[in-house]
Amino acid sequence: MVPEVPSPLILDGILYTVKTGGIFTAMLADSGELKKSARVQGAIDGYYASPIAADGKIFLFSEQGKAAVLKPGAEWELMRVNDFDEPIYATPAIAESRMYIRTSSTLYAIGGGD
Repeated sequence: MVPEVPSPLILDGILYTVKTGGIFTAMLADSGELKKSARVQGAIDGYYASPIAADGKIFLFSEQGKAAVLKPGAEWELMRVNDFDEPIYATPAIAESRMYIRTSSTLYAIGGGD
């Protein structure tokens, strides 16, 4: 369950990790009790970017540019997978209601504008 590169994410007492092969794991942060570990269907890939949380969701970005959106919780659920069609190695940044995603050739700013 230990990721090779991505840092873990702790959200509401649950520790999440993602590792190569698209294996996403949720465990209780205080005890280490495993709650769910499964492949993220549609995003089975390598991972360098760390998982992030925003807008009540967890986001995973794979090496091949797959962006998985998950409903957080001990029994997390995959909501959707989007494809940026190019590699993503950097962890996205969040600032002022925008998520900044850097692919191999483009910087995207998603969100914001009301």
